Amino acid sequence: MKQLKYAWEDLIEKKGRNFVLFLQILAALIVFSLTIKLILDLNFYQNQIDHLTKEQEVFALVDNTDELTFSRDIINSEDASERLVILYEFMKNDDKFNSYTVGTGHSMFLDSSTELPDSFIRFSSGDRHAYNMVRVDENFIEVFNLKCTKGEKFASDDFISSEEAVPILLGYEFLDYYDLGDVISSGEIDYQVKGFLESLSYYINPLRSGDILWLDRTFVVPFQSDRFNGVVDYENVINSTYFITDQRADLQPIIEKSKELNLFTFGVRSFSEQMDNINRDITVTISFLTIIFLVVLLFCIIGLVCNLIQFINERKQEFAVHLLCGGRVGLIIARILLQVLSLVFLANIIVISIHRISTVSFITIIFSVLLTFVVTLYPVVKLYRTPISTILRRS
Repeated sequence: MKQLKYAWEDLIEKKGRNFVLFLQILAALIVFSLTIKLILDLNFYQNQIDHLTKEQEVFALVDNTDELTFSRDIINSEDASERLVILYEFMKNDDKFNSYTVGTGHSMFLDSSTELPDSFIRFSSGDRHAYNMVRVDENFIEVFNLKCTKGEKFASDDFISSEEAVPILLGYEFLDYYDLGDVISSGEIDYQVKGFLESLSYYINPLRSGDILWLDRTFVVPFQSDRFNGVVDYENVINSTYFITDQRADLQPIIEKSKELNLFTFGVRSFSEQMDNINRDITVTISFLTIIFLVVLLFCIIGLVCNLIQFINERKQEFAVHLLCGGRVGLIIARILLQVLSLVFLANIIVISIHRISTVSFITIIFSVLLTFVVTLYPVVKLYRTPISTILRRS
């Protein structure tokens, strides 16, 4: 404990210089942790894509409709709803492939009096807060193997509207704020909690995002096609449907049907193709972060080593007295190590606050410990191998 006290006093004595070193260590650890996170996320994402497409590829229709056509033939056309219904039913009734639907462009609006943490809020509008919400069909639940830790998943009847409240699944982190059977009112619609998803439930959509989309703070609502009302609902569900098939050509009838109905101009893209694009983008980002990390790390190591050597030189007289009184070199080494470990410890607290308790934090801590031993190796070995007589003479 005395060595820790002395080490802390040493840091305070040169607080300006040590603060700069702390910032260098912090920068190195943050860039390192971000790089590790990208690598782990990319690996996880790739594994999930491989699992999802293990038996069959997943395709999406890419809307290439120009704004003028979209406005004229869809938004402002009186019969657009009827044509969209025809296209939607044509898609859903095609037996050449399976499909699933997930609509992500939605929000659950609740009064500001709702007792949910601010960290759950997506954005605010007036006296209401918007929270993450996705609309899904029955196949989505099965494709991503979503399970409930409490309550139960949607049943087939839940995808058909009734006079009762709409069933809803909540992400795991809502467990502290709601219970099964609770009714949640959003505008004119009442939702009744049917279940809570397991912790870290997620889905992926490489065509919309290269991120893993976690559901822990998300409201999950069933698509009820008999509730669809107008162009917006059908446009959303059509463009949020994904097709599971080995043959890209299986989607050609949908593309032609859409043209026949004067609706969308569709292209086709597979998850695997998009994953290749994501891989390239993230690889460039990782390379950029790695260069920054190496530069920051170099300055960090040089700064720490020089600082420790300067510290040893400034404390030679004190160390000489310590050794003359029968003290051990090991205690001096411990004092040096504790200085660096104190700075590293403080930097790791900030890293953990960013990444929480996670694999990224764990790897960063291991790296920081290795960094500590690397930067103290030369000063410590030099001090340890220096004879006591030499230390006394130089002091």
